[in-house]
Amino acid sequence: MVNHFASQFALTEEEQRELVVERGNASLLRTTKFLLVGKVLAKKPFNKEAFKRTMVTLWRPKARVEIVTLEDDLLMFAFSLRQDRVRILGWVPWTFNHYLIVMREADDVVNPSRIPLHKHEFWIQIRGLPLVYMMRAMGKEIGTTLGDFVVTDQSKRTDCYGSYLRIKVGIDISKPLRRCMPVRLPGGQTTTQWVDLPYEKLPQG
Repeated sequence: MVNHFASQFALTEEEQRELVVERGNASLLRTTKFLLVGKVLAKKPFNKEAFKRTMVTLWRPKARVEIVTLEDDLLMFAFSLRQDRVRILGWVPWTFNHYLIVMREADDVVNPSRIPLHKHEFWIQIRGLPLVYMMRAMGKEIGTTLGDFVVTDQSKRTDCYGSYLRIKVGIDISKPLRRCMPVRLPGGQTTTQWVDLPYEKLPQG
């Protein structure tokens, strides 16, 4: 920050005096809440008070959560318990009136308007793979191609037996979501397999 200002102004000696916050005092100077910053990707204005009541009812946190409106239609969510924040982020995506809500942890954020809210994590089902490729490693390969891979399924097994693979991926929502993709597999008469990519809890509208 000093370098930013110094490039535009000549700082006085007084302006360059640094305030040093001692580690022992830090707990007294920062909030004990666990913060998220987010936005409702609505196409028109919405009732923020109704939004706050609805989300508290849906989330049913074990302790108090405060929802505050910031600039540029950003919202701050202040949870009293870390486990409430972890649980809310683990159950994404959330919607309000069929509009997607994007959220990010914001404990050390200085400028909320610069938080990259164009990416969002989705659970995606991969349908159409041969059974022999129903593996966690295959889910990671496809997830990395789609965006920022997070995890394959919630199981710790190497094999993911079932009719589809389930992966969590961070997707750039400023671009159209991929509905399918071709996967070129080695061997066999058909080397390119088209797989469908249904997104779980994808908002309509």
